[in-house]
Amino acid sequence: MNMDAVRKIADAVLYEGYLLYPYRASALKNRKRWNFGVLVPDSYHRIYPESDPSTMRTECLLEGTPETRIELKGRFLRVVRRRVGQLLEPLGSQRSGPAFHFVHSLQVGTDFHQSFDETVEREMDIAPHTFNELFFDAQTYAFPFSRTCGWQPLRGSGGQVAGLLAREQEAITALLDLAVTQLAEGLFRLHVTLRNGTSVRQPWEKSREEILPFSMIATHLILSVEGGAFLSLTDPPDYARAEARGCRNLGVWPVLAGAEGDRSLMLAAPIILYDYPQVAPESPGDFFDGTEIDEMLTLRVQTLTDQEKQEVRLTDAPAESILTRSDGLPAEHLWKLHGALKSLHTTEHTG
Repeated sequence: MNMDAVRKIADAVLYEGYLLYPYRASALKNRKRWNFGVLVPDSYHRIYPESDPSTMRTECLLEGTPETRIELKGRFLRVVRRRVGQLLEPLGSQRSGPAFHFVHSLQVGTDFHQSFDETVEREMDIAPHTFNELFFDAQTYAFPFSRTCGWQPLRGSGGQVAGLLAREQEAITALLDLAVTQLAEGLFRLHVTLRNGTSVRQPWEKSREEILPFSMIATHLILSVEGGAFLSLTDPPDYARAEARGCRNLGVWPVLAGAEGDRSLMLAAPIILYDYPQVAPESPGDFFDGTEIDEMLTLRVQTLTDQEKQEVRLTDAPAESILTRSDGLPAEHLWKLHGALKSLHTTEHTG
C-alpha cells in the first residue's frame, strides 16, 4: 500500500480534535475530548445505546475482476492514561511497594507535573486478498492489543523521590470483517465492518471518560486496490448511481484519496471529506482543530503568557511541538498563511 500518497491527510484525520486551543490540559475543552471516530466496547454500547457507537461500517464500489486484489489498513488512537502520584511517606520506609495517591498535579522542585490522557497510534494491516477469495469466504480478523502499565520516579533537586508518573493502557480487541459481492459484470461492492470487541468488567459502572481507555479513537480505514479501481460515492458515474445509493456507511464516509485522478486508494474517515482531500501546502503543521485557521491559531499561540506557555509545554509532546513551531515560525512563513490565490481565470462577457 502506498501510504505516502495518503499519510498526511490520514494523520490529520487521526489527530482531528486531539487537542484544542489554548492547548493546555487545564482548559475545559481539553478535559472533555474526542468526538470523532470513537468506538466504545460492544458491552458498553449495549447498555448505553445512546453513547458512542461500537461499530463502524463502510461499503464502496469498485471496478475490477475476480482477480482484483484489495488491501486494507485500519488506524486509531489508543488512550494512554498519564497520572501523577504523590508519595505518602518517604521512599524506602515501606515494607512493600511505594505508598502514594493520585493527584491532579504535583510540584517537584522547579518542575510541575499534571495528569493527562496521552495517546499512541495503532494500526491493523490486512494482507491483500483477491475478490475471488472474498466471494466464498468472508474474512474475520481479531487484533488484540495488550494492557500495559509502567511508571517513572519524579525526583526533586536533591535527587529524592517525591512522586511518580504512571502511564497505563487498557487492553483492546478490534474485530474486522471483510467481504465482497458482485453487482454486475466488472462492478463489485466491498463491505468492511470494524467493531470494538473489548471485554470490560462491569461496564455499567463506567462513565464515558472511564470507558475511553478501552475505546478506539479517531478510527478510520485506508483501502487500496490493485488490478481494479474505486468509484466515487460522492460523484459516482451514471451507470453506478443506483448501486452507490445502495452502499451503507455507518460512522465513516469513503472518499477517493491520493493524487487527483488516481482511483487506487480510498480513505474512509469519521469526518466529512471531499474526494482527493489535501492538506494546504502553506500549512506549517497540525493544530488539531476542526475549524483550523493556521494564521489565527499561530498568532494566538504567540500571544500566550509565559505561564500559559509553560503549561502548554507540560501538557504533552504534541502540545509542546505546536508551541515550539508557532514561536519559531519565520515572518516570511507567517505571511504565506495570510492568504493564497488558488486559481485565477478570465471570462468573456457577450451581450
